[in-house]
Amino acid sequence: MIHYYLSSSSGQPFAKLKAGPGLAASIVTDPDGLPDLTISATANLGSAETDTAVAPGQPLCLLATGHLTLARADSAATTRIVGLAAAAAAPTTAAQYIEAGNVTLDDWTAVTGTASLTVGAVYYLSSVTAGQLTPTAPTTGGSYVAAVGTAIGAQTLNLSVQPTVAL
Repeated sequence: MIHYYLSSSSGQPFAKLKAGPGLAASIVTDPDGLPDLTISATANLGSAETDTAVAPGQPLCLLATGHLTLARADSAATTRIVGLAAAAAAPTTAAQYIEAGNVTLDDWTAVTGTASLTVGAVYYLSSVTAGQLTPTAPTTGGSYVAAVGTAIGAQTLNLSVQPTVAL
């Protein structure tokens, strides 16, 4: 844990800030010359060996073997999402995944089929294509509804995996 002490222009400390795992802190000076404090949570990361090639942002599930694969809402085993891929990974290598928090990608095409997200839309795990998210919940019998997160910006998804519902 790191402690930051904020001081006034006279050098007197007036605030103490802690930063550690999962918390980032910075002090930014605005054009007005006054310091502003920015605190942002960072995403929690997990890691496991992947059985398939993964692109950044693709939803992943953990198999009984302990390996990752691309998630798909067509079976109970592949619907248990552990997170979204943090970076590209080749088969049989370790893949990091983001478990929760805001995920920002410059281009979501590999994950949603479009470069940008629809702001305000809830994104669900696709029951048709492994590793894909869609703003339309599956409706076909035998599929599963797995809400993964909500688009809070054209390039940012607030990852908050909800309990899965079988259809």
